[in-house]
Amino acid sequence: MSSHMLLALLGRPDSVQPDTVERKLLLRFSPREFGVGLSSGRRLRCFRFPGRWMAGSELDRLREDVRAVALARLGTVPEYGVFLPGRAPWCNRVVTCLYDRDGRAIAFSTVMAYALPVDGRVHQVFQLGLVVSDGRSRQSTIGSVYFWPLAYILALRGFRQYWVASATMIPNIVGIFADAFVDVFPHYRRRRRPSPAVLAIARLLVSRHGAEFAAGPESRFDEETFAVSDGYIAAAAPLHKTWDQVAKHADPRCNELCRRVLDYQRGDDLLQIGRVNLGLLLRRTIGGVEKRR
Repeated sequence: MSSHMLLALLGRPDSVQPDTVERKLLLRFSPREFGVGLSSGRRLRCFRFPGRWMAGSELDRLREDVRAVALARLGTVPEYGVFLPGRAPWCNRVVTCLYDRDGRAIAFSTVMAYALPVDGRVHQVFQLGLVVSDGRSRQSTIGSVYFWPLAYILALRGFRQYWVASATMIPNIVGIFADAFVDVFPHYRRRRRPSPAVLAIARLLVSRHGAEFAAGPESRFDEETFAVSDGYIAAAAPLHKTWDQVAKHADPRCNELCRRVLDYQRGDDLLQIGRVNLGLLLRRTIGGVEKRR
């Protein structure tokens, strides 16, 4: 799988400049790292499980970049996830940072990887973690740090589809997830029962790995709505938002779903599960061409 093929399939989200990539070697692709130069001099870097291989000084710099973005956006750094000390939180995560032309980190995302037994087979499931922009950058920065790491993971898997999950109380993220991936449950535009595989994955994520997405000992998983209760306590408290504070989705049906099934005072998340496949990249490529016309 070549880096040129990855660029071709992705199209040019956020105006990737292939000529600049060729001339200044701004494209890097390996099983450990993916980097690409974007428009306006920005650079995106994805690191796969950096806690397993990255030198201490380099990991410290990456840690400081992530902390700086969180501090600019949240006003504090929660003692949670990648903000915890040591290498362990960095050993099962794909960490992505978006840098401005001056090298300042302006957004980051994390994706956790889990091996879960479902129907007699072990499936690799990727859980979307924090997606944070420093608040001074335009909304498209979120799209970059949200989709590029998923495309990178897909390329590393030889374009074999994989399961992806997200737990959030933000209606806009709920809608983006539902619109972007396939076989998504729950979905604000479709009411149906979850498949046995989706339900099994959800149960395992909450019971085995809930602490990594703010599900505490008091949390309860509703198998009808996929709401996870009491998620923003202790270290995750700074991430708790009220209904008035969360970013709404353009489709009111998505906002209504969140209001109906989530208790914002209690601190609920909506757990969604879907699949990432090659069609995702093709839709983004075709969609980008249509928008540019």
